[in-house]
Amino acid sequence: MQEVTRQFNDEKVVENLYSFMGESRKEYLPHGVTENEFLKRLDPLELEKIQKDIAYSMIRRKTFNDARVLKKWQVIIDVTELDEGYQKKNDYYLSRCYNRGKADEFIKYHRSVLEAKLYFGNNLVCSIASEPIENTEYIDQSEKK
Repeated sequence: MQEVTRQFNDEKVVENLYSFMGESRKEYLPHGVTENEFLKRLDPLELEKIQKDIAYSMIRRKTFNDARVLKKWQVIIDVTELDEGYQKKNDYYLSRCYNRGKADEFIKYHRSVLEAKLYFGNNLVCSIASEPIENTEYIDQSEKK
């Protein structure tokens, strides 16, 4: 998180983020933990609306028309792993067993998100939808027992 804070302490990034947060501009950017606390307070539906508004405004620009294939926008479906570790933080974490049946068998837990992204060319993508991949089938089965 500290690396993100260092990278984002750029003058233009600071200006844009404070504008987004609706606060007066300061000379520095809050630490990444502070930013995460701010994002936790936002309504997820509001974030989805902002995400869709950004994608819509980018589509309306003629700048990215060359990225279309046969006059159609390309949508990329991607699974992104957000967190991985040796501890299960909640029931929705997925698990992977390594070296199954051997003496050095271990389990790693991870949290993943399914993403739909619009491709605008030159390695530029814009996320248009996100859905967490949860271990609900396991939870449902364990509750029936």
